[in-house]
Amino acid sequence: MAALLRHGAARRLGGSMVRQAEAVVADGRRRLGPRLMHTEEPAHMKVVREIQQKKEELYDVLTKVEMCPETRNWHTMWLHQHLSVEITPRPHDPVWCHVQSARRVTSVIKKAGLVYLTYLVASCCSEYC
Repeated sequence: MAALLRHGAARRLGGSMVRQAEAVVADGRRRLGPRLMHTEEPAHMKVVREIQQKKEELYDVLTKVEMCPETRNWHTMWLHQHLSVEITPRPHDPVWCHVQSARRVTSVIKKAGLVYLTYLVASCCSEYC
């Protein structure tokens, strides 16, 4: 049965990869080909790391902006809450903890409002329909 499965896999994969893997297993040692050895990180990981760093910097700037009452508004508070989820957690930072709790409260209020609105619509529809 195992030989039949191997033969089916060999036909699907073109045979070369399966034969090469069987040769390595039969040889009793593992070889890493040049394709599998990467010495430098891929380019997309550099971009991901740079994006994460920019998110961290923007979060720090928004934290400073929210400290000043003249520059504080709903848009910066929303962005601050959104970025608090995107950055690496900072459990020892009191501002981050406050933003997280405010985000949770906002989420609960939104869900409660949606439930209440659904109730109002359903009660209005049952009266007039």
